[in-house]
Amino acid sequence: MKTTIIFLVFFCLFFESLQSSVWRVGAGRQYATPSAVVGLVSDGDTVLIDAGNYTADVCSWRANNLLLRGEGGRAKLSAGGKSAEQKAIWVIKGDNCTIENIEFSDCKVADHNGAGIRQEGTNLVVRNCAFRRNEMGILAGNNIKSTILIEYSEFERSGYGDGYSHNIYINHIYRFIFRYNYSHHALIGHECKSRAHRNEILYNRLSNENGHASREIDLPNGGFSIIMGNIIHQGINAENSNIIGYGLEGLSDSLRNELYVVNNTIVNERPAGVFVQTQSGTLRTIIRNNFLIGAGSVFGGGTNVLDSGRNIRSLLASAGFTDALNYDYRLTEGSPAIAAAATVEPVGEYSLTPTEEYVHLAWKRDILPPLGAVFSAGAYQFAQANEVAERCDTLPAFFTAQNGTLRIEIPGNFKYKIWDIYGRMLAEGEGTDRSEIRVNSGVMAVEIKSAGLILRRVIYL
Repeated sequence: MKTTIIFLVFFCLFFESLQSSVWRVGAGRQYATPSAVVGLVSDGDTVLIDAGNYTADVCSWRANNLLLRGEGGRAKLSAGGKSAEQKAIWVIKGDNCTIENIEFSDCKVADHNGAGIRQEGTNLVVRNCAFRRNEMGILAGNNIKSTILIEYSEFERSGYGDGYSHNIYINHIYRFIFRYNYSHHALIGHECKSRAHRNEILYNRLSNENGHASREIDLPNGGFSIIMGNIIHQGINAENSNIIGYGLEGLSDSLRNELYVVNNTIVNERPAGVFVQTQSGTLRTIIRNNFLIGAGSVFGGGTNVLDSGRNIRSLLASAGFTDALNYDYRLTEGSPAIAAAATVEPVGEYSLTPTEEYVHLAWKRDILPPLGAVFSAGAYQFAQANEVAERCDTLPAFFTAQNGTLRIEIPGNFKYKIWDIYGRMLAEGEGTDRSEIRVNSGVMAVEIKSAGLILRRVIYL
């Protein structure tokens, strides 16, 4: 019987793939706007939207298993005074949808919660997108069966200014994964707010900068939550004195009220405050290996079990950052965070040892081998002098690309690895002097190792 069920599931998926269609949208095409195909798509279809501006084009997507992707660059959807169902630029009602390479901006509605995306279906993936100046960047409704993954995306300047609207607002779902994102300048609200049962907030930059955001991370109903490897900044104008809030609206809708805050770099520019504030009744709070900059208490509130004994404190001037004025918190030689971390035991299936680092803007890289095999406190390992990691708009002199061919020009033998923006390995191997590698155009990361040199760059091809 079990074999029959597996066969039927496989057959249904295979049949759907045979029936799925690809719809192309853009100026000069049969369908000029995304809304022109919204009533035509079926479950499993793909909608490819040409790069360009689509003003006042709003819609609700009802089919399941859709892939909605910008092609040839970002497809930019500006609300232009309109909204779908008085909710958002896009309302996603179908299940298991994926949205990639789309920009959503300037959505406003009568209820002051106009979103770039309003999620009403079960399960959602948002990848390589941008959300600018909406009243909500993403607003997800209650759905305890749902998992939402957001990665490689930017959220900026969203909020009505009432403290109830945020860059990201996830309601009661099962699991929320937020990684490799840049969320900044929320307008009075939070940079990231989630009521999910499980929260995995990993390797992001969440920064108030010169804005007026409230908390950088708010988990108002608790839940099993891991906050690891993030760059977190609270500016002088922040509206709230605590940076990370947990359970402060009541531990009311969660499976396990445990909080793990590990290997984050957290900068507080206010004259006082609390780095982590929890609600009484929290079962377990682990605050370890963080690099905490500025004034304020490490912990406030209540918890049954607290471990906050291994964090490094510093003033901004003596932290040893690469460029603190521009929020570049990579470590330089002499930083007190270097080789200052201690081992943190895994919790269940989750390792609490960082394996990646945030790279600006909205990117990531594998972590560098730590100095002397001892990890540094905070979100960054100490980078050796010959290591570079950055996102650049122009190709370095030793990279040239034409017609899908990447040429690496480095004297002698070298090893290379190439990933696309989604973290998928495109190629790896060895080369000599001048090697040509066939790759697809787009955004990708390249790592070169040669004669002790480690070079990582994010490039546009």
